[in-house]
Amino acid sequence: MRKSYLGLTCTLIYVGFLGAIPVLLAAPLFAVVCYIGFLGYRLYLNSASGLTRRQFFFQLMLVLTSVFSAIVVLKNGLDFERGVGLAFRTVSTIPFFFVAYYCSRVLGSYSVLAVVVAAGSIHAFNGLLSVVFGFAPVIGGVIRPSGFLSPNITANSVMVAALCAFGLFLGSRIRSREWFFTGAIFFLLVFFLVYSATIKNVLTIGVVGFWLYLVFFKRQRVARGAFALGAIFIFALIVIFFTPTGARVLETFSGGTVSETTGKATPSSFEWRVMHWTLLIADWWQNYRIFGSGIGQAVNMEGIRAGFDEEGPIAHNDYVALLVEFGPVLGAIVVGCWAAIFRQALFSLKSLPVVRATCLGVLAALYIAMFGGNVMFTAAYLYLLWFVIGASYGEYDRSFQF
Repeated sequence: MRKSYLGLTCTLIYVGFLGAIPVLLAAPLFAVVCYIGFLGYRLYLNSASGLTRRQFFFQLMLVLTSVFSAIVVLKNGLDFERGVGLAFRTVSTIPFFFVAYYCSRVLGSYSVLAVVVAAGSIHAFNGLLSVVFGFAPVIGGVIRPSGFLSPNITANSVMVAALCAFGLFLGSRIRSREWFFTGAIFFLLVFFLVYSATIKNVLTIGVVGFWLYLVFFKRQRVARGAFALGAIFIFALIVIFFTPTGARVLETFSGGTVSETTGKATPSSFEWRVMHWTLLIADWWQNYRIFGSGIGQAVNMEGIRAGFDEEGPIAHNDYVALLVEFGPVLGAIVVGCWAAIFRQALFSLKSLPVVRATCLGVLAALYIAMFGGNVMFTAAYLYLLWFVIGASYGEYDRSFQF
């Protein structure tokens, strides 16, 4: 049991302070994570169910696809160092999966999900401190809380933490101390997302939260759904007219933006993004049609890099990035694995309703958020998502242990 607490503590420090801890501290923390992950792997070999083994197979396929894509980067003569770095990050998801699996088998999944909530809360707290002390970046005239990481990456982590807090809230006894505490944490994390002005995360958590609400509360679903829609409508009006997110929404669809790549003015930042997607896809079709440009190389493709001394802007859509970086062959493997992971959680975790709701919520949220920004290679996807998945399947195998 002590090893489980050690693994959870090191994970919390490593992920919660990602972007702030020096390499000399990060290296031993990651070494401990790998050690506890190895214990989880041994436990997995001895007693994992067929369901958990299939889950890990999909993860392994994603890792191998990323490694192969890094080799494609070398072949294309692009930024091999960046490609290898992102492939290594994908490989590092494996020990985090097994740490969560091991700790969930020993302590239960709620303890593991609490670590995800704590890590996201640390990032949210530091994001708010960046505003208080005046070092938060101003983008498009809107103050964006950042903390240790960039605003979007911070918001991704907070979104995952909020959904885990919502899952713990659903699993708590009504009006108990845990019920009030997890509910308060959930609303505070949602408040941060609204204040951080990340449109994709606010929309995503609203859609997914509404879906989980209907899935989890099956009685009087129509009446509950009507009440929830009314509450969401009122909340949306408040967000649009009185918060930084509302200012970002208005800027996205009405503010003028000039493309650094083409020099052309566009009526809104959304049209600016569409322009860059068109350039990326045209460059992919002409030069990287089969296996793509390689992992992490959208910023280095000539279709979007023109006019920049070094790297161009990110794709602002992970599905466009997936197409141009992985191509139809590797991209089909990645999307197929994502679909299989979601389908397995949807149909195979029915005996664990709270764990199932949390896992599905996090998966759905990240899949939706990928339409609006960089998610694939952020802490939310690489560490927190796989921590949640490991906890879910550790709990599944634990349910047959006793």
